[in-house]
Amino acid sequence: MSIAVDSRYLQVLFEEHGIASVVVNGWVLPEGRRPAIRADWYQNGNGLTGVFSVLILMPDGLRIEEACAGLGAGEEGIKDGFAKFMNNSFHVLLAALWQRDASERVVTKTVTTRSGRYTGYFGPTCGYGTPHFPADLSERIERCLEEASLTDELHWMRFFVSNYQKAFTFEALNNGEPWEHGLRALQACPWTPDERYYVVRVFLMLRRADEPALA
Repeated sequence: MSIAVDSRYLQVLFEEHGIASVVVNGWVLPEGRRPAIRADWYQNGNGLTGVFSVLILMPDGLRIEEACAGLGAGEEGIKDGFAKFMNNSFHVLLAALWQRDASERVVTKTVTTRSGRYTGYFGPTCGYGTPHFPADLSERIERCLEEASLTDELHWMRFFVSNYQKAFTFEALNNGEPWEHGLRALQACPWTPDERYYVVRVFLMLRRADEPALA
């Protein structure tokens, strides 16, 4: 069961970057227009964790979904999931979709893929628990993008790794769908197994900067 997150959570984020917003039917509209954004909280059956789920509605009707795990139930879990969203994904979305300078948290660079040039918005590599960061993680992700054949004008990508009692879970998503190419890049990194739990997370977006390359 989902719970609509109080719109003030998101409104405050935009206000901190000088963007006023209005709320219409639960959607926050920064500057009074799309892209519109809302958040919902999904409590897991264990009552101890949940998912802070963010949905963005673009002017052309495209829906962008991003989600962050939260620890706790109800408001406690919402605050934890919101904090993770704020520290990682939000800055990328702000730069890519609302063209606000988030240079202190986001690296913007041109990425040349097999299907043309994109402007890449790279969020910080975030870790929770007692994380170990492979030295070549960023390099492997960038190489993965350069080798990718991408078809859309806009791509949002999440790379996620969790270690629990020396066992790993890997996830790579491209526009919300499992992405085998990204998964292989993530698994190729020299991750350090640990008895202690840890998570490493990267979120980025690509906007097409030119016409698709000819085959």
